[in-house]
Amino acid sequence: MNYDELKILIAERGIETIDIKYADLIGNWYHISFPARRLEHVLQHGIPFDGSSIPGMKSVESGDMVLLPDVSTSIIDPFIEKPTLRMLSFICDAGTREGVNKDPRTVARRAHAFMVDSGIADASLWVPEFEFYLFNEAVINNGKYSAGYRFTSAENKDDLPGGYLDADGTAVAHRKGYHIDTPFDKHAQVREEMVRLIEGVGCP
Repeated sequence: MNYDELKILIAERGIETIDIKYADLIGNWYHISFPARRLEHVLQHGIPFDGSSIPGMKSVESGDMVLLPDVSTSIIDPFIEKPTLRMLSFICDAGTREGVNKDPRTVARRAHAFMVDSGIADASLWVPEFEFYLFNEAVINNGKYSAGYRFTSAENKDDLPGGYLDADGTAVAHRKGYHIDTPFDKHAQVREEMVRLIEGVGCP
């Protein structure tokens, strides 16, 4: 999506807010929002920010840093009730507008350019691997003299309601949950909804 297409989308969807995101070296996400009417200004000048507050960015390197949105990553945020446009950004030097060495997206772009220039390949595909656990509850204790945690799951026999007569029939045995079918797979519909939303924003 280019800038002209973006302006049409903003007008058609009545978008008033744009949310741009950036990441630190260890993968934590951060974001900042601004009114859609300021998009042209932000694309030209970027958004200054305090890089010294971001892990991995030294204060001496973060005095003149800006976030420059990448309009090609624009999507309508599916989780916000008010129409909001979300896009990723590069962490750049305010003077040169070049991505800084510790910006993960800049590192990936340089790696891609090196691959093409060196003749290794002419295209690369960067995709995340979605692996995670779904728990019904997570209890974490970080006291002065103790620490511990407990997770509960509707698929675990020990976590089903007391006196539940069919606990053995619907619980998943220990380490037997890989690709388990319904009705044992309690979260199949949750994953299907996740896939629908991911594909809905153009992620293959």
